[in-house]
Amino acid sequence: GFIFFKGVYHAKSCKISHIWRNIKSKKAFMRNVCGREEELKLLKKLLNANEAQLLAVYGRRRVGKTYLIENFFQDKGVFFRFTGMKGATLKEHLLIFQKDMSKQLVIDKKVPSFRNWLEAFFYLGDILKPLDCTKKIILFFDELPWIATRKSGFLKALEHFWNHTFSKNQNAILVVCGSAASWMIEKIVYNKGGLHNRLTAQIRLEPFSLKETEQYLQYKNIDLDRKQIIDLYMVTGGVAKYLNYVEKGLSVAQNIQNMCFNYGAPLLQEYNNLFASLFDNHEDHEQIIKVLANKRIGFSYSELIRATKKKPGGYFSLILTELKEAGFIDFIPSFEKKKKEGKYYLIDEYSFFYLTWIKDLFQSKLQQLSKDHWLSMYGRAQHAAWSGFAFETLCRKNIKQIIKALKLEVVAMQAVHWQEKGLQIDLIIDRRDNSMNLCEIKYYNQELNFSPEESKKLLFRREQFREKSKTKKTLFNTLISIYGAKKNQSFLAAFDNEITVEDFFI
Repeated sequence: GFIFFKGVYHAKSCKISHIWRNIKSKKAFMRNVCGREEELKLLKKLLNANEAQLLAVYGRRRVGKTYLIENFFQDKGVFFRFTGMKGATLKEHLLIFQKDMSKQLVIDKKVPSFRNWLEAFFYLGDILKPLDCTKKIILFFDELPWIATRKSGFLKALEHFWNHTFSKNQNAILVVCGSAASWMIEKIVYNKGGLHNRLTAQIRLEPFSLKETEQYLQYKNIDLDRKQIIDLYMVTGGVAKYLNYVEKGLSVAQNIQNMCFNYGAPLLQEYNNLFASLFDNHEDHEQIIKVLANKRIGFSYSELIRATKKKPGGYFSLILTELKEAGFIDFIPSFEKKKKEGKYYLIDEYSFFYLTWIKDLFQSKLQQLSKDHWLSMYGRAQHAAWSGFAFETLCRKNIKQIIKALKLEVVAMQAVHWQEKGLQIDLIIDRRDNSMNLCEIKYYNQELNFSPEESKKLLFRREQFREKSKTKKTLFNTLISIYGAKKNQSFLAAFDNEITVEDFFI
């Protein structure tokens, strides 16, 4: 449930008396925020500032943006939250705003109806003005892209309110938040109007890292080993809302069954709402995601054009940018090629899992599935292929952790890929110290045992890369796997270093 703050102003004492009302329970409303150390540090800095603060928060759906802001700021002063509603008209949003002010801010008269956003903000400013000499005043506008539609006039009114009223108050904190990352970046972060250069801070809230996922599960008293946490991450991608469905006392396989395959499971329909909530013309975005899910080695720009049968140009590039900003895809440049050459990869774990395992299961078929359906997939070729692809994706997304584990923070330049005539290296760490790490990524449930033949193939691939790329750099073969490998002669001959599951949790 939501807990609302009501500030009652006493003119003589210039103080606010706090009245807390918990709608669903009498428990204290402040819940712990797991992980998010850097974000919390920034929020504390904004709270302690002696001048007005304007914060933009953006990130994909379900990562915990609202949770973070509400739980940090809700007990820090006068807290007002207004949330946009997808598809709502201007009239409907103004009505919601009017009702929210009546519920969340105590005043001595009825809040009038508003004809436009300028009227609404003028009225809000009048209400807040007597509170200037008291505690912090936090205004939280959530799902901003749904509010600030093209003809709503919201952004202009917000700009005027900030520049001429709210920013004059040293206790003011204005938080604007949205899931449509590309919209937030274009309209707020790089605003060309009245909010140009007005932001004092921004938070791009990512899904939980593996370490934060572990911390979150520990907070819920869920004890899983790190291999199981990786398996869970390969389905949920560290999205906070998805992790909230994990139940104590069940294995990861049992939890995946409950979340994804039982009739009425919470993640069955999530995909259908995911893109529609983030993008206009979301069918075009979904088409690209579906295409990328079909090819492990990624697609170049021209290959994507052919596969989707779209026209090259600004609109197609915009879709790719929006998907990249929202964290669904990534672009990895090719080694020693033109800057624009490289591969696009699907990096959203849940989307890949859904398209691989859930998409073709109709509700009628779900009722016929065994309660052990997901467990029955283990050991099958499709499961092995999905696991390998998903683990490669996890490695690409956690390249900073890999670089840190290899102690290459100072010298690592970029992660690239290389492909030429039947030879491919999916992940290469290019370094400033005249060296490169050629990464071999293996998902396996136990310690690997390399044979002499496998060792020869890896050494041959390294020499082929040296010859065809014409690089003069020193080349190191690096193994990335779950449990590492037996240190036999074949391994020692083929590899220079290795990364295991433990290194992802540093």
